[in-house]
Amino acid sequence: KIYFEEKTTLPKYARKYGFEEVVRLGNGQTVGNKILEDVFEAFVGALYKDQGFEKTKEMCRKLMKIAAEYEE
Repeated sequence: KIYFEEKTTLPKYARKYGFEEVVRLGNGQTVGNKILEDVFEAFVGALYKDQGFEKTKEMCRKLMKIAAEYEE
């Protein structure tokens, strides 16, 4: 849980999976960490609502495993 609460973790995942490229903003706005954090949280929430707790938990575990391997 603490790993995901860092302010850079969720934006890093959002960029890795291409969320930055599909976010649409108004004129003059840029896709910063806060927006990517919110987008990724919304994605996880939508996954939970659509697929349920077990699938969402499975995805989060995969992300943590990938992150641990990536950080080494």
